[in-house]
Amino acid sequence: MICRDEFITPDEERELIDAIGTLPFHEAAYKEWSARRRVVSYGGRYDFTRNELQATEPIPLFLHPLRQRIAVWTGIAPTQFTHALINEYRPGTPLG
Repeated sequence: MICRDEFITPDEERELIDAIGTLPFHEAAYKEWSARRRVVSYGGRYDFTRNELQATEPIPLFLHPLRQRIAVWTGIAPTQFTHALINEYRPGTPLG
Protein backbone atom coordinates (compact mmCIF):
# COMPACT_ATOMS: atom_id res chain seq x y z
CA MET A 1 0.00 0.00 0.00
CA ILE A 2 1.17 3.50 -0.77
CA CYS A 3 0.14 6.45 1.38
CA ARG A 4 0.74 10.08 0.56
CA ASP A 5 0.72 12.61 3.38
CA GLU A 6 -1.33 15.76 2.85
CA PHE A 7 -2.88 14.44 -0.37
CA ILE A 8 -5.76 16.83 0.19
CA THR A 9 -5.82 20.09 2.11
CA PRO A 10 -7.72 20.55 5.39
CA ASP A 11 -10.28 22.70 3.50
CA GLU A 12 -10.77 19.98 0.87
CA GLU A 13 -11.16 17.42 3.65
CA ARG A 14 -13.90 19.51 5.30
CA GLU A 15 -15.71 19.92 1.96
CA LEU A 16 -15.61 16.15 1.35
CA ILE A 17 -16.84 15.39 4.88
CA ASP A 18 -19.72 17.85 4.45
CA ALA A 19 -20.72 16.34 1.09
CA ILE A 20 -20.38 12.75 2.32
CA GLY A 21 -22.58 13.60 5.31
CA THR A 22 -25.50 14.18 2.95
CA LEU A 23 -25.23 10.89 1.04
CA PRO A 24 -27.95 8.19 1.07
CA PHE A 25 -25.98 5.43 2.84
CA HIS A 26 -27.47 1.95 3.18
CA GLU A 27 -26.23 -1.21 4.85
CA ALA A 28 -23.96 -3.28 2.65
CA ALA A 29 -25.69 -6.54 1.72
CA TYR A 30 -23.99 -9.87 1.03
CA LYS A 31 -26.55 -12.45 -0.10
CA GLU A 32 -28.80 -12.87 2.98
CA TRP A 33 -26.49 -10.96 5.37
CA SER A 34 -26.29 -7.25 6.07
CA ALA A 35 -22.97 -5.79 7.10
CA ARG A 36 -22.72 -3.23 9.86
CA ARG A 37 -20.90 -0.84 7.55
CA ARG A 38 -22.95 1.42 5.33
CA VAL A 39 -22.11 2.23 1.72
CA VAL A 40 -22.87 4.42 -1.28
CA SER A 41 -21.75 3.24 -4.72
CA TYR A 42 -21.26 5.24 -7.90
CA GLY A 43 -20.75 3.90 -11.41
CA GLY A 44 -21.66 0.39 -10.36
CA ARG A 45 -22.88 -1.69 -7.45
CA TYR A 46 -22.17 -5.37 -7.07
CA ASP A 47 -25.25 -7.48 -6.35
CA PHE A 48 -23.98 -10.47 -4.35
CA THR A 49 -27.33 -12.26 -4.65
CA ARG A 50 -27.24 -12.23 -8.45
CA ASN A 51 -23.42 -12.16 -8.69
CA GLU A 52 -23.47 -9.25 -11.11
CA LEU A 53 -22.39 -5.64 -11.38
CA GLN A 54 -25.34 -3.30 -11.76
CA ALA A 55 -25.21 0.25 -13.07
CA THR A 56 -25.68 3.11 -10.62
CA GLU A 57 -25.42 6.88 -10.76
CA PRO A 58 -22.14 8.21 -12.16
CA ILE A 59 -19.46 9.62 -9.87
CA PRO A 60 -20.89 12.89 -8.50
CA LEU A 61 -19.34 16.26 -9.22
CA PHE A 62 -18.12 16.76 -5.65
CA LEU A 63 -15.70 13.83 -6.17
CA HIS A 64 -14.31 15.09 -9.51
CA PRO A 65 -11.51 17.22 -7.99
CA LEU A 66 -10.36 14.22 -5.94
CA ARG A 67 -10.60 11.98 -9.02
CA GLN A 68 -8.47 14.49 -10.96
CA ARG A 69 -5.83 14.58 -8.23
CA ILE A 70 -5.72 10.76 -8.13
CA ALA A 71 -5.39 10.71 -11.92
CA VAL A 72 -2.40 13.05 -11.85
CA TRP A 73 -0.79 11.04 -9.03
CA THR A 74 -1.24 7.68 -10.79
CA GLY A 75 -0.76 8.80 -14.39
CA ILE A 76 -4.16 7.38 -15.33
CA ALA A 77 -6.75 9.49 -17.15
CA PRO A 78 -9.50 10.73 -14.82
CA THR A 79 -12.18 9.31 -17.12
CA GLN A 80 -10.77 5.83 -16.47
CA PHE A 81 -12.00 6.11 -12.87
CA THR A 82 -15.66 5.23 -13.38
CA HIS A 83 -16.55 3.68 -10.02
CA ALA A 84 -16.44 5.00 -6.47
CA LEU A 85 -17.41 3.29 -3.22
CA ILE A 86 -17.78 5.29 -0.03
CA ASN A 87 -17.93 3.31 3.22
CA GLU A 88 -19.19 4.50 6.57
CA TYR A 89 -17.98 2.70 9.68
CA ARG A 90 -19.90 3.97 12.67
CA PRO A 91 -18.33 3.74 16.14
CA GLY A 92 -18.11 0.13 17.24
CA THR A 93 -18.29 -1.31 13.73
CA PRO A 94 -15.67 -4.08 13.56
CA LEU A 95 -13.31 -4.33 10.61
CA GLY A 96 -13.27 -7.85 9.20
